[in-house]
Amino acid sequence: MLSQRPIDLRNDEPFLLDLACQASFDSGDLWTRSRPYKAYRDQWLASPLRQAYVRDLQNSLEDARTVAEVWQEDGQPAGFLWLCFTDSPFGFTSAALRQLTVAMTHQRRGIGTLMLKSAVERSRQQGADFIRVETGIDDEASQTIYGREGFRVVRLAFELALSEADVQ
Repeated sequence: MLSQRPIDLRNDEPFLLDLACQASFDSGDLWTRSRPYKAYRDQWLASPLRQAYVRDLQNSLEDARTVAEVWQEDGQPAGFLWLCFTDSPFGFTSAALRQLTVAMTHQRRGIGTLMLKSAVERSRQQGADFIRVETGIDDEASQTIYGREGFRVVRLAFELALSEADVQ
C-alpha cells in the first residue's frame, strides 16, 4: 500500500540525502557519470553540495505551500517529492518540482507517475500557472515520465568539453 507523509528532516535526512545524490548522478553530465556511483556518492556526501541541499530544503519549508514528503510503500520509504512555489512580480505563480526521486528498490512500480500526478494536482490547488522541472539530457526515465504527463521542453543548455581528457 502506498502512502505519503511530511518529511521529518532530522530522521529522514539520510534517506533524503541518498535520494538527492542518486538524482544528481542520474541527471548529471558526462563528468558526473564518468566515475562509479559509489565514488560519486562518497564525494557528494563529503562536499558542500550536501549542506546546500539541506539548507535549501529547510529554507523552502518556511513557505507553507512547499510540499516535502516521503512516499512509502508498505511502510518502507520509497521516494521523495519536493515541490516549491514562487510568486512572480509579473503576476504569475510558478511551481518548481525540485525533486521527484524513487528509491532504486522501488522503481518501475508506477510510484514516480503517481508522485508526478500528485505534484501537478497540488500545483493547481496552490494556484500555480505552470510547473517546471529539470533533468539531464541522458536521464531517459525522467524524460519519458514527464513527456507522458504532458510536459514539454522549453529550454536547452549547451556545454563544450575543453579537452579530450574531459570526456571519457
